Amino acid sequence: MSATKGFSLVELLVAIFVFGLTVLAFTALQTSSLRVGRQGQELQSTLRGMENFLERVRTRPGDLSSLCAGEVQIGRVRGKCSYTPCALSPGGEVDCGGNSSLAALYKVRLEAGNRVLETLVYAP
Repeated sequence: MSATKGFSLVELLVAIFVFGLTVLAFTALQTSSLRVGRQGQELQSTLRGMENFLERVRTRPGDLSSLCAGEVQIGRVRGKCSYTPCALSPGGEVDCGGNSSLAALYKVRLEAGNRVLETLVYAP
């Protein structure tokens, strides 16, 4: 008898099985990568919107009470804006615990999603 050349059926089935597992692993990796990329884009968009909102508040401090009046829309995310009057101590430290009605300095806090940004606004 002469030996036949080629692969046996078992070798072929093992190769197909290994190839299938590899394809499934790469498919899962690609799906996970797309999901994380989308989440990153949404986070970046939300943070950019929050930064733009706070920049608008800083450039228009006279409109602080109307711009930062509770609920705000930041892109596709609803957020909450609040501000606290602050005082500047002689040592240069900011104290935002009081309720000074004559305050010209405010701490603005913006919450959207699970992110929080804060800034100080001078409103003469």
